[in-house]
Amino acid sequence: MKVKNILVVEDEPDTRWGICHYLKKEGFLAFEAENGLVAKEILQKEKIDVILSDLKMPKMDGAELLKYCKENNISATFIMMTAYGDCQSYCDIMSLGAYEYMNKPVLLEEIINLLKKIEREDNERD
Repeated sequence: MKVKNILVVEDEPDTRWGICHYLKKEGFLAFEAENGLVAKEILQKEKIDVILSDLKMPKMDGAELLKYCKENNISATFIMMTAYGDCQSYCDIMSLGAYEYMNKPVLLEEIINLLKKIEREDNERD
């Protein structure tokens, strides 16, 4: 699979803009959502390959969005980001089915490397 469409779910506008701007420069199509509720609307309209989501957000947080994706068979690879990481949170998120759990601040190069890894692994399965 070619990883192309990325949904960035982040309540901090500057962080969300920065990640999306960088992804677009790298050739990805980046969609933006300020919380899980807005992300759900986008997921109903667009084919998303990877969801890059903050954990703590108002209205609907990243864990609730991840549960929604699993319950609704949304096949996008889910990457969780958080500034409040701890062992319990990591275990909880990974057990819900996240592909990766990243501590903020996240390096933009790390995101690109992770997207390339996802693409490689998908190609190896095909």
